[in-house]
Amino acid sequence: LISVPIANEVARRVAESYLGSLIDGRATITKVRIGFHESRVEQLRVWSPGCDEPLLSVDELSVEFSIWNGIRNGIWLEDIVIDRPVVQVHYDTAGALLTNLSNILESQNETAPNTTLPFHNLEVHNARIEVRQKGRLPLDVNNVTLSAHSENAQLECHWAR
Repeated sequence: LISVPIANEVARRVAESYLGSLIDGRATITKVRIGFHESRVEQLRVWSPGCDEPLLSVDELSVEFSIWNGIRNGIWLEDIVIDRPVVQVHYDTAGALLTNLSNILESQNETAPNTTLPFHNLEVHNARIEVRQKGRLPLDVNNVTLSAHSENAQLECHWAR
């Protein structure tokens, strides 16, 4: 992976700012490495306002891209691999969502539906989904593995509770 340290630091700061702004929260990234055909992000954390625990944590995210496929068919991303993500959602005692997802949900409503996946392959390894509600026992879904392939519109998902 060939990288330029200054570009990596700039990319890290821009990504932190952008991800934090999506939910009016904050984000941290330990390391970004940008290469000619692959980029990696390590230790990504995104916090919703007012939450002590991150809404999203990802140990490593790698993206392999293809300029040739991007020019040829508009799909620039070949492979996306997400290792050990954790999504944590909080509710109050009445069941109202405390985790701020409003900006993300509003931006989804503004765009037209798209049935074409913007990548060829997506792999999610060892994901965990944590649901927390005040006054209730926590719910965790562990060892989630997700695989999506745009060529045959196939989606597979496996998990253990």
